[in-house]
Amino acid sequence: MVKRSMEDEFENICAFVQEGWGGARDTTSVSSLDIQVRRADSVVLSLLSDSYADFGMIYGVHAINGTTYDSQTGQVLELSDVIKDMEPVPALVEQELNRHMWAGDFSYDGVVADYFRNTPMVGISWTLDYNGLTFYFGEGDLAEEGNGPQTATVSFA
Repeated sequence: MVKRSMEDEFENICAFVQEGWGGARDTTSVSSLDIQVRRADSVVLSLLSDSYADFGMIYGVHAINGTTYDSQTGQVLELSDVIKDMEPVPALVEQELNRHMWAGDFSYDGVVADYFRNTPMVGISWTLDYNGLTFYFGEGDLAEEGNGPQTATVSFA
């Protein structure tokens, strides 16, 4: 599925280039996709896709997305299938983030709690790893632009 998606993306880029980029023929473009297997066993297959595209615009687009499949059924697992009580999660994530970044890097106090409160469950990027759940936040989600993306692994314990 991912391979087909990237082949489609390649075809789209080629068509766009052949049409002349809307007049910007000397523009360089980049499109990449990195897939990491975060966990693969009899319980789940959890994949992290890290993609970047820059079609000569002012800013490139970077996206990180996790997809976790039930190994027995092949069905995509939702976050609510794995975590039944989300209430303690924002505090656990913030605590983990504070181990790796200065708290002053956050956009404002309470940004992690607001992110979880205001982001639909399907919009939260996560993977189920061997030792816990890892949450992925894009640049600007929790901290000012320029601080890069953040990740936080909350252990099963």
